[in-house]
Amino acid sequence: MRVCLFGALALCRSGHSVVLQLSAQRLIALVALRTALRREEAGGVLWPDVPDYRAAGRLRTTLWRLRRSEPEILNSANGQLLFHEGVEVDYQDWRALALQIINWPECVMKVDLASLWPQGELLPGWYDDWIVLERERVRQLQLHVLEVAADQLLRAGRHAVALELALGALRMEETRESAHRLVIRVHLAEGNTGEAWRQFKRCERVLDKELGVSPSSQLQALLASEAHH
Repeated sequence: MRVCLFGALALCRSGHSVVLQLSAQRLIALVALRTALRREEAGGVLWPDVPDYRAAGRLRTTLWRLRRSEPEILNSANGQLLFHEGVEVDYQDWRALALQIINWPECVMKVDLASLWPQGELLPGWYDDWIVLERERVRQLQLHVLEVAADQLLRAGRHAVALELALGALRMEETRESAHRLVIRVHLAEGNTGEAWRQFKRCERVLDKELGVSPSSQLQALLASEAHH
């Protein structure tokens, strides 16, 4: 069984799509995002506008129906909900890789760089508070992963790939100065001083227009040092 949260919620068993009721989909998505959680927490998150006893009743009904149709997805033990062993989740796989890169940046050299990008938005079209929060968490983690990977590739002399990843971070968030700084560092490493200054001016315009601030002294010092050379 594989559960996919990126692009759209999808469940597949042995390559065949599995169709579930919306309440079961929401429960599976919640467990996939939290890895494991207590039954009381699940009821409170999924049905926040009803009393606890009603939320608990709805959870029991959802679990009963899910077990009848797909008994090999969720397991309930010691008051906790978690996936059966062998259930794969694309979000958990991507998050594990992202955290590995952040904790051990040198491993970037050994991974497929295409795997750094989630395959689509997390649960698009779902706007529950708990999903919106996780979506922002994924966005922030993605930005850090791209920057860490770009920095490592720059240090290894792989300038073109480093530039692509740094620009990818800027496409996600154009006001992110750390991404602008990475792009400038790549241009300077390649000896393209003009490109570096153009990127600085672009950063200056964006920060002024969107935030009403100027580039940091750290970024200005990066180009000032190059000018003295």
